[in-house]
Amino acid sequence: MPWTGVAQLAEHRIPNPAVGGSSPSARALFAIVETEMAKQKHTAPKAAGIGSALVNNFALARYKRTQGRVTRQLTAAAVSLIVFFGSYTLYQKLLAEKTASWMPAWLPVWSAMAVMSIGLWATFRIVHWPRFADFLISVEAEMDKVTWSDWSELKRSTAVVLVTMVVLTVVLFLFDVFWQKVFTSTGVLF
Repeated sequence: MPWTGVAQLAEHRIPNPAVGGSSPSARALFAIVETEMAKQKHTAPKAAGIGSALVNNFALARYKRTQGRVTRQLTAAAVSLIVFFGSYTLYQKLLAEKTASWMPAWLPVWSAMAVMSIGLWATFRIVHWPRFADFLISVEAEMDKVTWSDWSELKRSTAVVLVTMVVLTVVLFLFDVFWQKVFTSTGVLF
């Protein structure tokens, strides 16, 4: 029997990604989904000209407002809390520094309010920024696919983790005591 290389035995197929029946049908499905998403894409109106950056940053349009609402709201709440605590910390620091004669009495309050206003506006703009909003939408879609454990399985898994941690703690403690005794008796440790 003559020797035949493995490459000669393999079937060589050139898949057509546009045809759903070819072997990499996922490519065809991805292309279809991508074109459908492109059709549904709704972007905020863009202004042209010198003031376009200001107009786009102060637009009230919400990007895909019905999609990914939970993740957007939770993200906005978390960022708003960070902004709030940052403004409060600024207020406290300026209040402590108010002993300086040059600082007017209204500066701590108005500085904190300005930082909070700018931070909350930035939070609103960030969660409606198209790239970030698409990311949050995809996060929510993936979280909907997660299969969450029921209560009994959760208790069993927690018990396994806790028992494993206790056993590993005891084993590592015993190794530590053993090697400490060995190194102390040989004079390596004092």
